[in-house]
Amino acid sequence: MKKSIQGMMAVFVYLISMSMGGEVKLIEPQEAIRLIGRGDVLFISADNNTAFKRDHIVGSIDIYIHDICHANDNATMVYSPLYDNPKNSEKYIQSKGVKKNQLLILYDDFHGPYASGLYEYFESLGYTDIRLLDGGLEGIKELDPNQQLYNKLAIQEKKLKLKIEVATKEKKYDDAIELTKKLKSLSSKMKLIDSQLLIIDGDAKRPTKGDFGVDVTKVVDTHLASIDEVKRASDDIVRYGNKSKFVIIDSRSMDEIIGKEKMGGVLRGGHIPGAKFVEWSKITDLKNKKSFKPLKEMQDIFDKVGIRKDQIIYTYSHYGAGRGSHIAVALRLLGYKRVKVYSGGWNEWGNDLSYPLNR
Repeated sequence: MKKSIQGMMAVFVYLISMSMGGEVKLIEPQEAIRLIGRGDVLFISADNNTAFKRDHIVGSIDIYIHDICHANDNATMVYSPLYDNPKNSEKYIQSKGVKKNQLLILYDDFHGPYASGLYEYFESLGYTDIRLLDGGLEGIKELDPNQQLYNKLAIQEKKLKLKIEVATKEKKYDDAIELTKKLKSLSSKMKLIDSQLLIIDGDAKRPTKGDFGVDVTKVVDTHLASIDEVKRASDDIVRYGNKSKFVIIDSRSMDEIIGKEKMGGVLRGGHIPGAKFVEWSKITDLKNKKSFKPLKEMQDIFDKVGIRKDQIIYTYSHYGAGRGSHIAVALRLLGYKRVKVYSGGWNEWGNDLSYPLNR
């Protein structure tokens, strides 16, 4: 009995620690680039398939954050990424070739929302050997010496092609022949370098089934919020204003917030009553192509809209996993402990006519 109680307490403590927002583990491109190609490390792109085909880290696989949504019995898409069915998650992740005991480095182009959503997805499954690549694919590309050389040769290639075109138009055929020889030699060098790049294009290789496992005793969803929980918070905010112990953050664009733009066929446009607005892109360091701005800059953003660390914070976007997760991860990096993502997002709220909205 004593061991049973101790076990229950251990699970309880684990759940509480997750609900209070555990440490977010970032990894910088300078460290991540040294791990490419290792068998015990797997890079996972959270971008969509089109983006993955265009550019991805060599050896990585793709798990598009919105592809892990599931359909209910009425074939309606439910944007709560498989959180309610851990074994379905296990099956899906295994189909991608993920193995147990691998370090998973999650990335997107560099903006952060998709990688943040995938980070919280694996975290909800109780998997802790994960890192979020701050700077994403662009960070690796910037550090790859072969990429820098390839880019320089690509500029030379473009100039040579233009010179050949001009020489041909001016009927300077001997010049055109010599330039063509140089272009052929340059193209050969580029082809060799291309085979050594860390950022490549094309489809992901078909994986062999992995043995990734989900321990159901470690699965947690206490950092996620239901629609009714957010509704209670919204009512409290409308009643008490800034004195409320709750805060709701809408991370979408202003056009979505005011109802001008409706994404994904949602019935109604607008926002949850009482929500404060912090668009996800304000968190991303667009100038330096980093997923997150420096801590002080992010803190200033949240301070400006009156987000306090003693409040229970709900973040949301259209689907929850993505822009809303990005804001949640940023808050956790700043030491906010009571942060939850409303995983149903505006897709759920906007499609349910019984819930109020503002525009």
